[in-house]
Amino acid sequence: VRFDTVDAADATPPWPAAGVIVSNPPYNERVPIAIEHWRAIGATLRNRYGGWRALLLTSDRGLPGQLGLRERRKTPLFNGAIECRLFEFEMRMRAAG
Repeated sequence: VRFDTVDAADATPPWPAAGVIVSNPPYNERVPIAIEHWRAIGATLRNRYGGWRALLLTSDRGLPGQLGLRERRKTPLFNGAIECRLFEFEMRMRAAG
């Protein structure tokens, strides 16, 4: 298990084999995130994390669209009193080009 703190838009896989990313990003309630940053995070996941799975817990039901990703699964959960969704994304392998 490895834990890192990095700007998600600049992240790179920590090892060559695919793995799982788990994150509880800001809900745009106390810490607003610009749509451009969400788009950059989605691009990073698509372009650098082929074969990986990403699990993101958020109250923002529009997060998949902001990332430009389609969720494989969404699970309703509560974080305290806040109704949330645990979105699961599977990153496809991209052909080397």
